[in-house]
Amino acid sequence: MREGWGRNEPEIRLDRAAIESLVVAAFPAARIEYCKSARGGLTNTNIEVGLSAPPSRVNLRLYQGSPKDAGKEAALNALLLRRGLPTARFLYFAKTNPVTGEPYAILEWIEGARLASIGHGLDEKSQGALGMRLGEVLAGIHAISFETAGYLNAELCVEAPIDFRHEAVIAFLRSCLDSGVLSERLGPDLAAALVSFMEGEGRRLDAWLGEACLVHADFNASNILVRREEEHGWRIAAVLDWEFAFAGSPAFDFGNLLRPPLGDKEVFIAAVAQAYQDAGGVLPDDWRASAKIADLIAWADVLRRDIVTPALIADAALVIRRTISSPQ
Repeated sequence: MREGWGRNEPEIRLDRAAIESLVVAAFPAARIEYCKSARGGLTNTNIEVGLSAPPSRVNLRLYQGSPKDAGKEAALNALLLRRGLPTARFLYFAKTNPVTGEPYAILEWIEGARLASIGHGLDEKSQGALGMRLGEVLAGIHAISFETAGYLNAELCVEAPIDFRHEAVIAFLRSCLDSGVLSERLGPDLAAALVSFMEGEGRRLDAWLGEACLVHADFNASNILVRREEEHGWRIAAVLDWEFAFAGSPAFDFGNLLRPPLGDKEVFIAAVAQAYQDAGGVLPDDWRASAKIADLIAWADVLRRDIVTPALIADAALVIRRTISSPQ
């Protein structure tokens, strides 16, 4: 869904000498054999770098968002790896660099295909197998708990609590409506319909607001690398791009996953849910409706950003219309 959204800021362009000056800090004996833009998220710059010595290929990530998000992602990386969860290992991280002045990291290169690129062509057997693997991983992510919901700092402590209860959510949406941002980007009719729908149905999310857990917050097919192995079959190679992670309800990750195209694949989603529960995750009876309601909150939050592209707005409007017309 997000392939056509475009970036908030242009990618950073570095010459070979600048890239080598950053990589040599971690691998002083290696020399660059090649470098090229690597597909990644829409916020930071990722560069694939080939090296003359092991590890032979790495991902150079130049952070362009908040420095706090960079430190948070580095700390989460260590936690996720300790928990045995699949993600790309940080081989090096620095809070600043002499080229851009911002944080940067060097990550291991993970072989695999983005689920977004192969999802349309999967048969039902593969959908079920991948759904099972993904449900297990998601349960492991959500097993990481916090005392309260909120935004995380670089020490993985909640520095700014978030209230997701119905009254607080309605107040947030009304503030977005009153500011004019929702009407400007969705049109006044759809913006008003969104707030009205949440006033009537938003309480469904309250049943999924128990103990706060780690939420990836961008848990979609573009950030999931998969690989098919001859011996073990389908596996999740890595879950990428954790800079937006926060402490909250599992509903937000499920809401993201229920977006097109994967959300329309019944076999896949049913397998995710089954494996998630088998691995200890808890789903309320109306979990799909609750997840879609959580996703409406996420879309409203995205739409109030300073910079949003026409493609993102179009996708947001599509999902919002579909959800308020049929939340089940």
